[in-house]
Amino acid sequence: MNIKKLIKLAIISTAVMASFVFAKVNINTATVDELSALYGIGEGKAKAIIAYRNKNGTFKSIEELANVKGIGKKTVAKLSKDIKLTGKTTLDDLSKKTKATTKAKKSTKDSKASKVKASKSAKKKATSQKSVTKKVKKASTQKKTNKKSKSDKKKDSKKAD
Repeated sequence: MNIKKLIKLAIISTAVMASFVFAKVNINTATVDELSALYGIGEGKAKAIIAYRNKNGTFKSIEELANVKGIGKKTVAKLSKDIKLTGKTTLDDLSKKTKATTKAKKSTKDSKASKVKASKSAKKKATSQKSVTKKVKKASTQKKTNKKSKSDKKKDSKKAD
């Protein structure tokens, strides 16, 4: 093989691989399921996108997505690399990203919940320990009071004799 054929083959291979790596959702034709595959877009927001699209026509720019209720400029900025206005929706790589992101989010939530539970448990334990300490001090004080009263009784009985 000569160099020109190798270069052409490399270019074609790169183009084909790039089409699989850069999965994108066409927000002008996507279904609820396809839109829901996007990070931060659930079924409710997906339905809102479609309702906006049905009412106002196709999106003229990606930034116009910020006009949909519940979607702000920050969300649009995060989504911009995964959405497009024309062409076919491709979800191959996107669904893998979404699943990984969902797992990471769940893991973070679980970790936070564990920390909160541990914190509550530690507070309960500290409160319980304080309560026990108070009871011990109270019992100790009562014993001292009882001892004093017994010794006072002995003194009183000796005085009476």
